[in-house]
Amino acid sequence: MICFIARHGHAINVGEQGVTKDVDRPLSVTGKKQITSVAKGLSQIGVKIDLILCSPFKRTQETALIYAENLNKDQKFFVTSHLESGARIENYKAAFDEFKLWQNYAQKKILFVGHAPDVGKVVDVLVSIKGMSFDTGNIAQIQLDDPDAPGILTGFWSPSIFQ
Repeated sequence: MICFIARHGHAINVGEQGVTKDVDRPLSVTGKKQITSVAKGLSQIGVKIDLILCSPFKRTQETALIYAENLNKDQKFFVTSHLESGARIENYKAAFDEFKLWQNYAQKKILFVGHAPDVGKVVDVLVSIKGMSFDTGNIAQIQLDDPDAPGILTGFWSPSIFQ
């Protein structure tokens, strides 16, 4: 399985544009440009995604939609509370179980869209390294062959790479 772990794009702050809750923060114009740049860049190098999972927060859903539109036009995305802000490796493993990823997607490409610092910590655990830092719009690619063994970090992109 190839997992892509992405942080949502830059979002507006609480208090701007009438937003009163963190969960309701949409992507900013900059955030939409960041994700569109990465999604189009990944598409140009041949990346296709089979399944997209994201947090229920507005900014992650908007990020997931941009990826879906660019990396598999027929692909919709699924929202899961397992990827909410504050998610840890146990939450991601629960998402693996909920969506039966090892059973149904072992030879597929999965995209998870979440929050910082969560995504960096999850990548740290999945590939047995320490200190992954994710700016808005960054995405990592991990080859996972065994649910009980570390994966291999095979790619890492930021929006600036594709601009």
